[in-house]
Amino acid sequence: MKNNTPTQYVQFDDNNYYQDNNDPKVTRKSYSCARSCAVGCLVLVVLVTVCGLLGYFLLLKGEPLIVATETTIITTPLKTDGKSVDFFQPIQKILEPQDKTKENGFKLVVAAYGKDFLLQHNPHINQDWIYDEICKQLELDPNQLPTHVYEAPKFEYREIDTKKLQAEIEKLKAEIENKKSENDYKEKKNEIERKQKALDEVVNSQYDLSKLEREPWSLQEYPKMQLWLDKVDDGLDIVQKAAMHDVFFVPMTRKSDQAITVTAINIPLIEQLQPLVRGLRTRGMLWIGEGDYQKAWNDILAAMRLERQLIHPQFSDDIPDETKQITINNIAKYSQNWSTELLNKAIADLDNLPEPKKRDELLTVVQFLTIDIFAEAHDASKLLEKL
Repeated sequence: MKNNTPTQYVQFDDNNYYQDNNDPKVTRKSYSCARSCAVGCLVLVVLVTVCGLLGYFLLLKGEPLIVATETTIITTPLKTDGKSVDFFQPIQKILEPQDKTKENGFKLVVAAYGKDFLLQHNPHINQDWIYDEICKQLELDPNQLPTHVYEAPKFEYREIDTKKLQAEIEKLKAEIENKKSENDYKEKKNEIERKQKALDEVVNSQYDLSKLEREPWSLQEYPKMQLWLDKVDDGLDIVQKAAMHDVFFVPMTRKSDQAITVTAINIPLIEQLQPLVRGLRTRGMLWIGEGDYQKAWNDILAAMRLERQLIHPQFSDDIPDETKQITINNIAKYSQNWSTELLNKAIADLDNLPEPKKRDELLTVVQFLTIDIFAEAHDASKLLEKL
């Protein structure tokens, strides 16, 4: 029988760790949850192709692909060299909205968090020209300072003070040596065991902050999470507003049409927005725990819309949205506390979510990107420079 228990992911500071459902011990380090692992789908296909091509073309000098439907699927538009197809434009038509007269919600996010947040942890795209080009397309000043910061919940936000707890355990151990009676001994021993268990739960990561984006919680249960909320609250309000725009996408960028198109999609930058999705989910679960279901729905709906309007990490339309799964589970569990009006609104909002990219569209993107690399691979030295 299939185990439907969700895999647990435990976060210490900015690092994520994989934890098996049946083994509380952290078994291996991972840079993101299962959903984030899938974001490499498109990049993996392209890079595997590159590795194979480099080995082949370094040994055998290939010839450029002939611009014909048999080799390139499409024959126009051509790059400025007039020798190869420019796949940037057809990919852009698939990944970006056709109607660009409406304001892009991503503009609000860029203005709020700025370059340092959007390009952090992504050395491959940490180039000023990318941010400048994005700001140009969004009609923003690239030198404008960010107005908000975002950080994920960290270990220090746990309400258990591990140093204080360890000190109390050591004090009890010293006192137990000077026991006044058998009852006093048993009482102190039980207290030591209780506090040691609480300490072990933190150290062994069973006291898991990552569950706060999946299950309702309250500030009474996690009082130190107020520190996190104070830092991110206003910024998440802006993200929520941005997600409700009809249009939300990360623009494609390139320096010239001679660049390899896969680098123009800015996938690492898109992935950098995922912490904001998780932040909205976490705050939404807080509002459910606090009994403010209208606020909860506003955050959860925004998280779902962001997942749909970004390039979906799984590059598929048949894998359910993570936030939508979490939402439906919690609506079912707490529906008796939701007003009829809010439940009807939630159902209508779920029916009107933006459509994710279809599988056939994204497979076409993969085809275009792969052919683009084939077209450049006849000259391995230039291909390496472009990558």
